[in-house]
Amino acid sequence: MTNRMDKTALVRRVSQRVHQKAMTVEKIVDSFLEEIYEALKRGESVSLRDFGSFYIRPEPASWVFKFNPSQRLRKLFGWSSTYRGELSARADNSEKAFPGSAECGLGGTPMAIG
Repeated sequence: MTNRMDKTALVRRVSQRVHQKAMTVEKIVDSFLEEIYEALKRGESVSLRDFGSFYIRPEPASWVFKFNPSQRLRKLFGWSSTYRGELSARADNSEKAFPGSAECGLGGTPMAIG
């Protein structure tokens, strides 16, 4: 997969989705990321429903950063999953970015949260 969304593109997309100024969304994104950073720094895990969990695991002489994808994310990529919900789709050209993405919600497709 060669496509990549950076923070600027993420802020732009979210600002369009929620009809807010990019500057406002950028502050929210920065605060969101800072809270995740601080939680991990304290040794806490961070769980985001329908996305996954970030955690650190102490190992001899180091710490290991881990990400455990949610069942929904696993289903999106065809990995073993118990997720039974629907993955939203949008009729556009998402298929070009990632084969199968039009069916599974990639390419900037709005996805329900919750």
